[in-house]
Amino acid sequence: MQQIDAVDATRSSWETVAAYVLTVCQERDKASLYSYLQVAADLVEPTKRLVADMNGDDSFTIVEEGDDFPGSSPAPRPLSPDHPPGALSVARGAILKALGVGG
Repeated sequence: MQQIDAVDATRSSWETVAAYVLTVCQERDKASLYSYLQVAADLVEPTKRLVADMNGDDSFTIVEEGDDFPGSSPAPRPLSPDHPPGALSVARGAILKALGVGG
């Protein structure tokens, strides 16, 4: 059964958004997760490109800031580096290090 997540990343940095996308894509073999991911307007295209590069199109719907989440999605929760969702809290350091932005 697929888990559905709604994440508000409108106040998150690109590094945090990228780490979340990478984590969901890497974990999809272990856990089936579909994410409605809302990002700031300037991150919509980079996020869509990253999702496509990671072959994650079947795991995400990108929602632009100001647009409503689909009615079928659960209540959105914030994405923040201090309180990351699920697997991100475990994998964040390694992913950011691989991206060359810290860790």
